[in-house]
Amino acid sequence: MTLSKLEIQQMLREMNVKFDADETHEELKQRLQKENHSLWLKSVSGSQADDGRDGRIRVRKRKRSVDPPEPLEKRFPERIATAEKSARLPVPPRNNTGTALRARTVEKPEPGKPWKTVADGTQPFNRKKNVFKSVLRRCGMCCEACGKPADKADPSTELRPFYIDPLSQGGEHSVKNMVALCPACCERLENDPSPKLIKELRRKTRSKLYDSLQVIRKTTVRSRGPFPGRRK
Repeated sequence: MTLSKLEIQQMLREMNVKFDADETHEELKQRLQKENHSLWLKSVSGSQADDGRDGRIRVRKRKRSVDPPEPLEKRFPERIATAEKSARLPVPPRNNTGTALRARTVEKPEPGKPWKTVADGTQPFNRKKNVFKSVLRRCGMCCEACGKPADKADPSTELRPFYIDPLSQGGEHSVKNMVALCPACCERLENDPSPKLIKELRRKTRSKLYDSLQVIRKTTVRSRGPFPGRRK
């Protein structure tokens, strides 16, 4: 079997023999033969020196052969039969009593009606009361999508709350996630949400919120003067 050039180079690297990258296949082959011959001479000379120093005959003992272990079926037949029998038994049905203990969802009331009580002895909680009031103060009683003002005398123009990120998708019940929209804009976004319009509403709410924070930060607190009658 003839060795390829790459195989000869790999063997020379393992033997720590230096060679040029541009050497031909024949030159590498001769270099490998020369190195093998020198290694053989060293081994022969070493064995002759050992024979001259020590004339004892060394006998190498073979390792005792170990039989492979027996399979588990022969060693523990009773346990295997019991395990197979238990595996064939039918699985009992799951107990579905846990579904009755789950919390019931609170139904959203109709416009103008109070929220239903969550449980006996508790008061109804309107989760949009305080947040929506803050949103109405922020928008100035105007639709944040089209800018149309709301008329208190006309219930058809009453502003409605709308979540930019829906609560079912992890949205927050906060001022920065709620906007006030007129019925037309609210119905349009609920039926066909426009990503461009939602992005614009998110930008407006964030900018108004940050502008109000900057105004609060810029206000300086006057330092109190000395109390009357206090010694300096």
